[in-house]
Amino acid sequence: MLEIGIEEKDKTVIFSIAGELSSSTVDEFDRSFKKYINSEFDVIALDLQYMPFLDSFAMNRIIKVSRTFAGSSRQFVLLNMNDAILNTFKIAGFEKFFKIMTGEEFNKKYFPGNDGKTDQ
Repeated sequence: MLEIGIEEKDKTVIFSIAGELSSSTVDEFDRSFKKYINSEFDVIALDLQYMPFLDSFAMNRIIKVSRTFAGSSRQFVLLNMNDAILNTFKIAGFEKFFKIMTGEEFNKKYFPGNDGKTDQ
């Protein structure tokens, strides 16, 4: 099961992903981003705080979504990875290609008036 929460804040949209991204849930995942492909949002963030693990299928989908926003002036950010997911990205060498942040780092950078407190 996959749950996707979407929060629009200023010029930022945050997708909170909970559960497993698999072949049976990928259509819902892809549909969630379609609305934002040509939007006016400057930052697209994918919050992985509630995603327990990431397999190669899920990583492939995240890469595909990030490429959708590549070439535009928008930033694609991955948030709140647990250690296992972060290590998967590091082993694959993908941490070089993604902006990866904690919720606190993200809020300090994109919502400085929030004193770095995280909603996630």
